[in-house]
Amino acid sequence: MSPRSIVAEVKPELLRWARETAGLGVTEVARRLSKVDRWEQGIERPTVRQLETLSDLYKRPLASFFLPTPPIEPPPPNDFRDLPGDKPRMLSKKVRLAMRKARRTQRLYVELNEELAIARPPSLPQISLSGEVETQAIDFRRFIGISLQEQFAWADAYEAFRRWRIATEAIGALVLQLNMPVIEARGFSLSEGPIPTIVVSSSDAIHGRIFTLFHELGHLLLNSGGICIPDPTGLAEPNQQVEQFCNHFAGAFLVPLDALRSQPNLNQLPSAPQELDERLERAARAFKASRQVILRRLLVAGVIRGELFRHTMNRWLSSEPPPERGGGGQRPAAKVISQLGAGFVSRVLEAHGRGLITSGDLADYLSLNLKHLPALNKLVGA
Repeated sequence: MSPRSIVAEVKPELLRWARETAGLGVTEVARRLSKVDRWEQGIERPTVRQLETLSDLYKRPLASFFLPTPPIEPPPPNDFRDLPGDKPRMLSKKVRLAMRKARRTQRLYVELNEELAIARPPSLPQISLSGEVETQAIDFRRFIGISLQEQFAWADAYEAFRRWRIATEAIGALVLQLNMPVIEARGFSLSEGPIPTIVVSSSDAIHGRIFTLFHELGHLLLNSGGICIPDPTGLAEPNQQVEQFCNHFAGAFLVPLDALRSQPNLNQLPSAPQELDERLERAARAFKASRQVILRRLLVAGVIRGELFRHTMNRWLSSEPPPERGGGGQRPAAKVISQLGAGFVSRVLEAHGRGLITSGDLADYLSLNLKHLPALNKLVGA
């Protein structure tokens, strides 16, 4: 008898826990493993091979099915995607997996800092919902230490995201890019746990990721982490004070009003759509922000009226529905850095180089085949 055909002595409650925390229903799993319901009721037991299939499907280590009891996991972050009183949305497998990965990376990051004797950065500053948004955004720009001159000098939005990410991690937050459908979540933030953490969807367009980064940073500065669909247009803003505040904060941080007013050809905008779009695109390239953010900030500045704002936004939405842009095509080493950030990856490599973790640990922490290690070392400059 093959070892994999041996019946696995696994408790039904652990099978249910693993499925439910993966965001999967019995019917969905039964398309691959028809007896899953009987296993969860304790009528039958899976073989080791079938348990391996469940392990892959639920993205859980095989050993987790043999725990004495289902572990208690933290609840999902607050959900800021809907109006108060709406029925809570279910979280898909991809979003649940992103949350699990974020929390595990939080824990590993702090453990690595302790192993490497890296001092923990001071706590993030705090802002207030009752405070003036524009002023607080400007104050935070000074704190993070990136000038407008630097921002304007960056080559493009991809460099901008990379630089903003480095600056955000330097002040004591962790920034991850993980695969989530943007229609469900453009990002989320974890204000609890060992280190404040921001996750943006790697499926989003680059300007969307930049805006989400600072929307979620607003949540962390308010000590109110959550799962969000940030909206730079404001057209579909939920009736939630926190979301409105964080959308406003992100726009004010990226495009300060004084800097916007000083841009050429923005104080008197043409009514012709093509010429208007060209001017907005030039400003968007300067700030490395989307043209939707620029238009919204012009409304806040009083340069345009609400009618032109709504008409232009609706024109863009009707002619250019925002696509999801996948993060595929990257080589494995580059993908790891994109997902987990150079700061986390460099800590893992240093700990491995100093013999503090094994090669197996390295492969596990980074979800990377060791054959890609030379390329990873080269990319991070190790």
